[in-house]
Amino acid sequence: GDVSVSATAYGGAGGTSPFNNGAAGGSASASAYGASLSGNVSVRAEITGGSGGGSTNDGAPDSAGSDGVSAALSNAVSGSTSGQLSLTQTVRGGDAGYSYHTAGNGGNASSSLVLSDTQASRLQLSVSAVGGAGGGSYYGQAGKGGNATVLADASGAGPVQVNASAAGAMGGSTYNTGSRGGNGGDASGTARGASTGGNNVDVTLNVTGGDGNYYYASYANTLQGASGGVASDSHAYGSSDSGTVSVRLAQAGGSGVAGYYGANGGNGADSLLIDAVGGSTSGVLSLTQVANGGNAGGAYYGSADTTAGAAGKAQSWLTLDDHSASSVQVQLSSSGGSGGGSYDSSMTSRGGNADSRLSLHAASTASGSVNATGGNGGSYSGGYNIGGDALARVLVAAPVSASASASAYGGYSANNYYGNADAYAVSHSSQNGGSSQAYSLANGHQIFSLAQAEGVGHGNISATAVGHGDSGSANSISIASDGAHALSTAKASAPVGAGSGYTYANTQAGDGGTSSAPWDLNTLNSAQALSRVSGSPTDGATLLASTTNVAAALADGVVIGSGIQGASYSAETAPAGASLTYLTSGEFQFKTTQSNYLIVGWLSNYGINSGFEELSLTINSHGTLIYSHTFGTLGEAQSFFSDGTLDLGVFGAGAQDLEIASALTTTGGNYGGFGIRYLVGTVAAPVPEPSTWAMSLAGLMLLLLQHRRRRPEQRNFDQQEAV
Repeated sequence: GDVSVSATAYGGAGGTSPFNNGAAGGSASASAYGASLSGNVSVRAEITGGSGGGSTNDGAPDSAGSDGVSAALSNAVSGSTSGQLSLTQTVRGGDAGYSYHTAGNGGNASSSLVLSDTQASRLQLSVSAVGGAGGGSYYGQAGKGGNATVLADASGAGPVQVNASAAGAMGGSTYNTGSRGGNGGDASGTARGASTGGNNVDVTLNVTGGDGNYYYASYANTLQGASGGVASDSHAYGSSDSGTVSVRLAQAGGSGVAGYYGANGGNGADSLLIDAVGGSTSGVLSLTQVANGGNAGGAYYGSADTTAGAAGKAQSWLTLDDHSASSVQVQLSSSGGSGGGSYDSSMTSRGGNADSRLSLHAASTASGSVNATGGNGGSYSGGYNIGGDALARVLVAAPVSASASASAYGGYSANNYYGNADAYAVSHSSQNGGSSQAYSLANGHQIFSLAQAEGVGHGNISATAVGHGDSGSANSISIASDGAHALSTAKASAPVGAGSGYTYANTQAGDGGTSSAPWDLNTLNSAQALSRVSGSPTDGATLLASTTNVAAALADGVVIGSGIQGASYSAETAPAGASLTYLTSGEFQFKTTQSNYLIVGWLSNYGINSGFEELSLTINSHGTLIYSHTFGTLGEAQSFFSDGTLDLGVFGAGAQDLEIASALTTTGGNYGGFGIRYLVGTVAAPVPEPSTWAMSLAGLMLLLLQHRRRRPEQRNFDQQEAV
């Protein structure tokens, strides 16, 4: 049957003394064992070190509170069964004794449990360590919080679950002017889990530094408030032959506390994680790594030189090159601590910075998500200090499917002093027809958001960049290649100009499949910059069927590529008075085996309200401008881009690189936009149409200049000639 065993021990408290030091507390120890043939077995051992005695008399200036008793357990629980085996081991350091003058430090805690089991059908470990609280002081130095260290390591023949935690304790409190609060305790931990076969493994580790405690000082003192404890040296790992492996690690620095009457605020502790999680399996691998900086202590009722503490910064970095998992999922997060507050703006501190970076390469499918959030600026009666900066950067590469997401949020400030934010997301799939998706979001004062998706052939290759802030841009790039060279590229860039709405840039690319659906231009009803391209589309006849002039010009030709591009805006994304320019382009790389005329066909267009203040069209070959035209009204643009063609002349045999780009400018304050649908084709000898010649005249002078540099009636825009 089932068996449950529990053992608990508490060290005795040390006695207080009115004239001498407080007495030491007692130690504690415990162990437990349980067994069953096949039932569930639960075994628990818990100890707490004895509290230190206090010193209670103000008239004994040399007397001190006693330290809390440190406590430790190592492999104190065990069991045997072919059923489920659950082991719990908990250690707490003793609290320190208080004093009118010097208080004791909290007791340290260490809990270590290592187990290798070959019988249990399921293995669960729960291991924790908590430091003892620092002792308080009336007039002197309060005690430091106790440190905590944990180790949990389990391997089994069935599913394995490991939960471990280490928490440094709060420093001692203070009660009067001139006393000094205790710093928080430090913390560290390691957790590992392993199993064989198809069994799942789940590992969770939480490591937290202790907070400092209250601190008062006179105006004459230049001392600082208590600082948060440091959380560091944290690692978590899981492995299985083919089961799902999930590993999660969260680490947080302790917070500093406020200084009063001339004392500076305490510092929040940094939290830095680099390659702290890992795992191995041929199944699904899921990793999560979280770093949080400690909050800064404020500064109140101080002098002009008094300042709040520094907020803790957060860093979560991971580089992973996995060759075995069928699917890899990684999440990284970092959050800077909040700045310290005050009644005076000059005494506050800014929020802590946050930095999350992931480089992930996988054997099949992979997704990576990174988040960085700067800490809030310290508050005062009239507002907030500057928020912390945020940087989120992710690269995900996998053959079948790659998904990359990066989000960066500058720390909050009600006075529009948000921290800056930069987000970069790059995805790359290398299998023909694979999926590559990238997403980036940056929200802050000055922002930059970039999403870039790279794939092969006509897979799902798309990117979305989002931005919100006072200035900056959202930039999206999608690239379809043959595995070695780009074949079609879509780019879109949307400016960010202090609007209340979020700005979007969307792109999509493919090569060898069907083109974008005819109604794609309707997506401009939502404010964005948009570009989608299809190289070597298989539905060229369908594209031409809805036109007259374009179909006639390419009746005996070949459609090389097609695309849509345009931009739209609203009063929320483009406030009145700001001149904003949206950039979009479609680029096609292809080879011609003989000299042919290159034709651009304008299939349709889509206008919203008045459209724009100015629209510019440019066409480049190998980076060299060969055509340009600027439109001042929506009507002019709609006439130009309606079922007409533009003859770019004769291109010789060889590699071609043609870019069709547009720039839409608006002064904002309303709702508008414009987009076009187009294709690129080649013909041996085109029959001039009236619409073709009309469009060609707009760029005639530029084209003539190009002809001067080349042989009559022929253009061969190869790389060397372009240079």
